[in-house]
Amino acid sequence: MKKLINTSCCILFFAAYSVAQEAPDRFAIFEDNVKPSMDVQYKEALKKLKNACEENKINSFSWVSVMFEDNSYHHLVPIKGMGDLDKNMMADLESKMGKEALSSIFNELNQCVDRQTSSVVSFHKDMSYLEPAEGENFRDLLFWYVLPGKEMEAEKIIMEWKGLYESKKAPNGYAVYKVDLGNEPGYVIVSWGKDEADHAVKMMKTHEMFGEEGNQLWSKTMLITKRYDSRRAWVLPEYSYGSTVVTAQK
Repeated sequence: MKKLINTSCCILFFAAYSVAQEAPDRFAIFEDNVKPSMDVQYKEALKKLKNACEENKINSFSWVSVMFEDNSYHHLVPIKGMGDLDKNMMADLESKMGKEALSSIFNELNQCVDRQTSSVVSFHKDMSYLEPAEGENFRDLLFWYVLPGKEMEAEKIIMEWKGLYESKKAPNGYAVYKVDLGNEPGYVIVSWGKDEADHAVKMMKTHEMFGEEGNQLWSKTMLITKRYDSRRAWVLPEYSYGSTVVTAQK
């Protein structure tokens, strides 16, 4: 997370968790690929950073931490605009606890990290359906890359999917994110559950409810698809800080 101090970013692709209606609609994502052998130390240092923010009553900065199945950690920071990327987001904390003390925490974090990347994504409430309930911290992410020139058609199809979910009153919700700055344009459809089993049951019920309508819409979706893949992740409230933590779980 060292780029949180100097965010002149090398932007890459990502999105990670679902937010409620009152949450910000744009996020800077800072990804740390943590060495498995240093996982405990990384979490300890991340907790130190959170404690420092709490002790100094920082209200100008917040983040949500998410752990992926490949032991990478993604920290989602709400931003108002791209201009925030040129600012020292932690200037307030640095001034209160001192540059040396803050740098010590980041040095501990960086020693645990093999590679760092970052991105900017936007949340599209109009394309999304439902919100995660408290305790639904499991995330299933579908990364969808559309064929060049098919972006407008892609968003129309996303709205068709939303219409189908609403008409059937599907039990599982999802949030749609779009990459603003990244390695490759694309969308991320994020669904959730209390755990993997809970998510799987909801998905199975939805599939049964959709029947042939769902199969036809999936075939239509594939006609404009370059490729897609999925990943699993878990929101970590105990390592997250600020108002975004609340909206991430309501």
